[in-house]
Amino acid sequence: MHNGVTMADDNMNQDREHAAATDTDSGAGTGADASAGASSAASNDAHASRNSRGSWGMRALSTAMLVGAAGMAFALQAGVIEPPSGPLGGKGSSASASSSTTTTIVDKETTAFTSATAGNCLDWNLAEDLNVSDFRVVPCEQPHAYEVAKKLNLADYEEHPGQYAKTANYPTADNLVALQNGVCRNTVTEYLGGQYDPDGRFITAPIIPSPSQWEKGDRTFLCGIQVVDEDGNTTHMSGPAAGQDQSRVFEGGRCVTLDENGAIRQVPCVEDHLMESTGIVNLRDHFGDNIPTDQEQNDVLAEQCVTLAQNYLGGDDPLYNSTLLPFWTSLSQESLNAGSRSVNCWLIKDNGQGGFSTLNGHANESFTIDGQPPVAPPPRNPLREEQGDAGAGAGTGDVGEVGADGTGAGAGAADNAVAPAGQ
Repeated sequence: MHNGVTMADDNMNQDREHAAATDTDSGAGTGADASAGASSAASNDAHASRNSRGSWGMRALSTAMLVGAAGMAFALQAGVIEPPSGPLGGKGSSASASSSTTTTIVDKETTAFTSATAGNCLDWNLAEDLNVSDFRVVPCEQPHAYEVAKKLNLADYEEHPGQYAKTANYPTADNLVALQNGVCRNTVTEYLGGQYDPDGRFITAPIIPSPSQWEKGDRTFLCGIQVVDEDGNTTHMSGPAAGQDQSRVFEGGRCVTLDENGAIRQVPCVEDHLMESTGIVNLRDHFGDNIPTDQEQNDVLAEQCVTLAQNYLGGDDPLYNSTLLPFWTSLSQESLNAGSRSVNCWLIKDNGQGGFSTLNGHANESFTIDGQPPVAPPPRNPLREEQGDAGAGAGTGDVGEVGADGTGAGAGAADNAVAPAGQ
């Protein structure tokens, strides 16, 4: 993820424009450049045509800069996986000991574990008590839980000689985190040809022997790729990981909030949330295999995210009356280089203090903003066509020109991002 951008209606009144500039100037962590950019954008909007309901010019609200500095990310951490005689670790957990005895099924499953090689895809069954069974190699074209990037023997691991010898104790949680971050991240990046998106949906994860197999001397260690949900539970993926779009996105109608670490977390829309997805834009549809600049992304997303918001709410007037703002984040260069191309479009509400308001309910149904129904916005000026204005064509050109200027100001301001309130 990269810079955040938001849009506001050209028909907003002068009070709203003044509030937008004031909020940005007073936002926590806002630099002089960001204030100047916001003031410039507000000034541009103040001179924009207010006669086209369909034109939404860029406005550098403080909310336009929420994501960049806040470090909003999909900070999902998968747990360490044990083969069948031990449970599957939860998010951020270490593998726990198991008193299960080895059975014929375990022997068979252990063979699938110890014989797995790079490029193999693995799947297993997970019981309610989190015990893994039927650990097996499957074709990667089928739904699977894991793709092996490399198999190591920890007893021969050169960076920690002797640490995981035949007589060594079972790895601690700290040991496993160090192996995951220090070994598996690099291994997966190399396996994917250098194209690993750390902000994407793929996470690096190790698989280690169960405690009982460890005691028997098994030091097999797999590094590989998983996809997990917001609770850290393994989900299935299909097809080899290489070449896939790694973007982590949410379908329209999904709502998200931020956890204590600033990571995006999906929640039911009937619960408090900060953003609601209106859909997904695939930048490949607009740029092919070319890597777009931030400005090029924002030029496309400025149009696409507004259109998605209008379609989601049933038109431009419902969007205006909702008082919500279309919002998105452009992809970072690192994500683009890894092949990620999908971007979420959202609806948000700025709280006037450099952060998000709290929403509850679906935006296309009944919802509240900070516990209250939306306050009706001021009436909008009619379309020039409705007034019989012969200068409508020129007015459209004026709006387009101001929109272009606004895009530049908004994108520049986003580089000096303001963190959400409380960050």
